[in-house]
Amino acid sequence: MHISERIQTIVNMVTSGHAVCDVGCDHAYTSIALVTNGRCPYAVASDVRPGPLAAAKTNIESAGVSDRIRLCLYDGVPADVHDSLPAGKRTLVITGMGGMLICQILEKAGERAAAFDEMVLSPQSDPDRVRYRLAEMGFVIKDEAMLIDEGKYYVVIRAEHAEDLCPEMTQAEAMYGPVLLKKQDPVLRTYLTRQENVFRKVMDNLRKAGRGPDDARYREITEEQEVLLEACRYYEDN
Repeated sequence: MHISERIQTIVNMVTSGHAVCDVGCDHAYTSIALVTNGRCPYAVASDVRPGPLAAAKTNIESAGVSDRIRLCLYDGVPADVHDSLPAGKRTLVITGMGGMLICQILEKAGERAAAFDEMVLSPQSDPDRVRYRLAEMGFVIKDEAMLIDEGKYYVVIRAEHAEDLCPEMTQAEAMYGPVLLKKQDPVLRTYLTRQENVFRKVMDNLRKAGRGPDDARYREITEEQEVLLEACRYYEDN
């Protein structure tokens, strides 16, 4: 089974030896990769859609790992997930969906989600909302990766329970990633450059349309440009 760079990055983020709950598993490629390479002893893979779960069942059987992956038709984190997983450390994986939906899933699950030792999340939008949500839940971001897969940018976030108070994030850190910025991630740098160009074109079009500081969209883009500029300062000594 071919594993995309995106899925391989997600797999690499999960701490070896942790049992996993893979929410929104789709065709279960992540869960299959985790158990077949020995990184994860057991996984619960859930999805709200019967179609993808049927495909996941076929993929799991073909991989010969039906005894190590339990499928669950459920909207979010399964209610019985902690009874289904073996004793020991556990990781909650939520990928392949927007950041607002990830936040809704975490909020709905409440203590069930907070009981995991680790979270590996990959929001396809609103990454700042996800990072703020993790902090609200008492999780601190330990690692981040950014990649381009089939022409699209993806971010993967790994967080653990904070031993103390979670450090406050600036707007730039929440939007673009505290770890990515501190390690001057080269893929993030290309993304920042792209966003600079996008914002510049939007502002040019707004000005041509006669819209200025009194316009809500103009002010919104101006604020986003300021946050992006703050992020770019992390790369000034490079």
